[in-house]
Amino acid sequence: KVRDFVSMITKENEQTWSKIFQENGMQYRDPKVVMFESVTQSGCGTAQAAMGPFYCPADQTVYMDMSFFRELQQRFGAQVTEFSIAYVIAHEIGHHVQTLLGTTGKVDQLRASGRYSESEMNRVSVATELQADFYAGVWARQTDNRE
Repeated sequence: KVRDFVSMITKENEQTWSKIFQENGMQYRDPKVVMFESVTQSGCGTAQAAMGPFYCPADQTVYMDMSFFRELQQRFGAQVTEFSIAYVIAHEIGHHVQTLLGTTGKVDQLRASGRYSESEMNRVSVATELQADFYAGVWARQTDNRE
């Protein structure tokens, strides 16, 4: 059931971003999505359940740890809803949008330059996460407008 929902939300995200990119004269490429439990290999190394869902720019793939939401409920007593699952997916696809727009590459260049302190790069990382949150909000708003 959760796997079907992940697939549905991924497709909705792809439709939203394809439309937005097309409206701006760009082409959107869908990310790959890998659903796994416990461990799998990614273009960014070994993916373990302890990492939770993440996006790997090296292979432009969203890795969805299917045990993540179950653990949130069992271990932390968190209420997991369809919206919370959809939001996590949209956030990770937001990182894919950053890759397609060149943001990820620019952040990597800043980090590799060695010109910035650890605290400065931490601020950049926080801003990158907030931008992925913003992109998740763009998807949510577009979806709300369709319904």
